Amino acid sequence: MKLKALIEPGDPERIAGGFEFTEGPVWHPDGFLIFSDIPANRQYRWHPVHGVSVWREPSGHSNGLTLDREGCIIACEHGGRRVSRAEPGAEPVTLADMYCGKRLNSPNDVVVRSDGTIYFTDPPYGQRKSANSRGMACTASCPTERSNCWSMILIAPTD
Repeated sequence: MKLKALIEPGDPERIAGGFEFTEGPVWHPDGFLIFSDIPANRQYRWHPVHGVSVWREPSGHSNGLTLDREGCIIACEHGGRRVSRAEPGAEPVTLADMYCGKRLNSPNDVVVRSDGTIYFTDPPYGQRKSANSRGMACTASCPTERSNCWSMILIAPTD
């Protein structure tokens, strides 16, 4: 299937502006978009009728966002070096901030599989560079040799 077949005809439209560096858009089933503005340390909500409003501030300099099976926001936070989960109207809680006894680097992108497993990337943004920091995936399961290379980490569901 071609990408063109998936996109409605017409020209792209700017729906909002004035942000510093946006990332991580996720469409909420209640009919609005949530996205991160990393340097501004905010998550915004865009609604087709009501426009833009701040969703969460501070956001931990969140980047990638997704929804879990319960509709809660899962966020990769560069600032807190963690992956968090926020129920509607509640403060976020930490899902992961360490791996094999070491702090995460800068969680970046995240996705939730249909069974609830959360996968996220943890590149070395803002961390000291090493020979492995060129976008190659770490292959060790619990690497004592885990230097600042890119990692794909999962959080398994408890049920």
